[in-house]
Amino acid sequence: MANILVGEYLQKFCKDKALLRAHNDITAEKKERLALFFEKVDIKDIDLTDAKSLSHSIERLRATASS
Repeated sequence: MANILVGEYLQKFCKDKALLRAHNDITAEKKERLALFFEKVDIKDIDLTDAKSLSHSIERLRATASS
C-alpha cells in the first residue's frame, strides 16, 4: 500500500520527473488459485485480468469493507 501511495504522489506532483516501475502480471497458475480462493470465501467482482486490475479490485474491496 505504501508503494502505491508514493507512486500516486510522484505521478501527481512530479509528473515527468519520476520514473515508475510497474510490476509484472501474475502467472496463470496464481490467477487460478486466487480465483478459487475468492470463490471459496464468497468474494465477487475481483478482476484478475492483470496486476493492475487485481490491485484496483482489492482497493475497491478494501474501501467497501472500511465504510
